Amino acid sequence: MANRLLLPAGELGSPAGSRPEEPPVVWRTWLLAPERGPRGQITPLLTGLYGFPWRSPHADAKCIVRDRARGYLASGTFTLDRHHAVIPDPYCTCGIYAGRDELVVPRTHPARGMPYVTGFVALRGRVLVTPTGYRAQQAHVVGPLTIHPGRPPLGVALARRFGAPLVPSRVVTGPIGYRTLWRPRRADALDTWLDETTVQLNHRYGVPVAVSSAGTRRNPPRG
Repeated sequence: MANRLLLPAGELGSPAGSRPEEPPVVWRTWLLAPERGPRGQITPLLTGLYGFPWRSPHADAKCIVRDRARGYLASGTFTLDRHHAVIPDPYCTCGIYAGRDELVVPRTHPARGMPYVTGFVALRGRVLVTPTGYRAQQAHVVGPLTIHPGRPPLGVALARRFGAPLVPSRVVTGPIGYRTLWRPRRADALDTWLDETTVQLNHRYGVPVAVSSAGTRRNPPRG
C-alpha cells in the first residue's frame, strides 16, 4: 500500500505554490518499563511496543533493520545495519508509529497482563501517511497520558465465563518488567502504584497524566 508524504513547513521539496500541511498531533500506545536508577530506585519509563525507550518527551527514529551481508564481516557476523539518508524510508518499516485516532487499531497490541499507556504526540520532521496511521522521523509527547492496568489475560475471560470475576489487583515488578495480577479483589497496593506512577510520569514527561477508569478509582489528572 502506498505511503503519502507530509512535508513540514520550511522543508525543501514542498510543492511550489502550495501550503505544507502542519505536523499532526496523533494518538499512540506505549508499554511501561521499570528503569533502575544509580541508587537502585525504580522509575517507570515509556517504551514502544517493541521495547524502544522514550527517556525524554522527544524521540528520534532510527532504523534497526539488519540485512544479510555479502560475505563474512570483520565483526564475526553475517548481518549489517541498514542506514537510510532520511527516516522513515517509504520502502522500509522504520519510523515512529502512531494512529490517526483511538478507533484505529495499532499494528501490535500491548501484551496481555502488562500495564500500558496511551496518549498524544506531535509528529515532526519527515512524516509518512499510511493506510492505518503515520510513520514519523521525530515525535514529542504533548499529552495527556493515560495509564491502563493492562489487557486481561485469557484466563481472566475464562474465569468470568464460569462466574468468577477477576479484577486488576496489584502491579509487580519482575524479570520482564511490570505485570498486573488479576484477583477476585482489588488490593490497596494497586492504588499506591498508580499514584506513584502518575507522579513519576508527569515529572519525566512534563504532561498531564490520568488513570483509565477501567478497574480504577476516580483519579483526576496530575500535572
